Amino acid sequence: MASIEIIVRDDEGNVINHKTEKSYDLGLGINRISLIEGALEEFKRDILPEITYDILSSAQTKEKETVKKRHYQNAMVAAQSK
Repeated sequence: MASIEIIVRDDEGNVINHKTEKSYDLGLGINRISLIEGALEEFKRDILPEITYDILSSAQTKEKETVKKRHYQNAMVAAQSK
């Protein structure tokens, strides 16, 4: 049985997807190009929303951390100038 495993990493190489341990089976008896293509198309329809969610969620988390750091630094600068 053919299967695919996907690990999504950020720019620093950290794993960002919550499905790192999951293997996606393409099915039994896939021995012709047309069957492989069909299995891959079905796989893409199933997995792309999950990968998109993982990437966007990771980016949102990083952005929130950046905003918090920026607010903290601004508050520190303001406190020091008083």
